[in-house]
Amino acid sequence: MHRGLPRQDVRAVRISQRAFALSLKPFVMSVFSAVAYQGFTTTRGNAIVDIDQSFTFSVDLDTNNKAQRGKVVGTFVNRLFRYLALQQATGARFANLSHPLLMRFNVGKSTIDLGTIDEALQSRLKVGHNAKAKRAFAVRVKAIVEFLLESPEVVDIDDVINSLEDIIASDAVAELTK
Repeated sequence: MHRGLPRQDVRAVRISQRAFALSLKPFVMSVFSAVAYQGFTTTRGNAIVDIDQSFTFSVDLDTNNKAQRGKVVGTFVNRLFRYLALQQATGARFANLSHPLLMRFNVGKSTIDLGTIDEALQSRLKVGHNAKAKRAFAVRVKAIVEFLLESPEVVDIDDVINSLEDIIASDAVAELTK
């Protein structure tokens, strides 16, 4: 007997706890690597020069742990900003902040390379020199990495269409009540 319960009840509790523990998502470690890169053509003297630079960051990541993911992405962006500040302080040239700073993210078997997206979207990835521009850049990086790390949700196409029709209907009602 355990605290007044018959022995068979205690075993039932233990079995259900074990079953619960086995039903949890498994601990998934992956290597998260991020590369910030930029390539552009400029002139030096009378010669045309191609500049290709990159900044790499890599760390082990539990992809199920959202708090850890946020810290890894925050650390990457912070290191990148510190590297850009070092560039400015030393007069070295890693990146031209008026050009897009492209990135490639790898997590396990998933990769997103922003160098392959449309130029109109790439233009939204300029770091800029002031805090407001850097905040906008960091928000965009966060959204991209969250998309990369989220598990795909299996949804029927009819459900997608119905949810869009609901949004359209509620937008129409909101427009009429203005």
